[in-house]
Amino acid sequence: MGNAAIHYDTWQRASSADPGVVREAMETNFHGPWRMVLALLPLLRAARRARVVNVSSEAASPASMGGGTPAHGTSKAALNALTSMLAAELPR
Repeated sequence: MGNAAIHYDTWQRASSADPGVVREAMETNFHGPWRMVLALLPLLRAARRARVVNVSSEAASPASMGGGTPAHGTSKAALNALTSMLAAELPR
């Protein structure tokens, strides 16, 4: 499984971001992949070599974060955290 993204919001700054744009990015970039994994959990658990692969971005790295792309950066950082949690919970 994989995913892409919405709103590489270079026009926004964290201090003045449009919450609607951030919400839409979170819905697509974070909640969508999470719902997909939850829906496919029975198949993932039954497979011998199941994998969840999420597509992230350098904008999600704390070392690369500035004030720009708040919708994209925060949604991808949340996706990275979720991916780490799933990796810890699901057998390999």
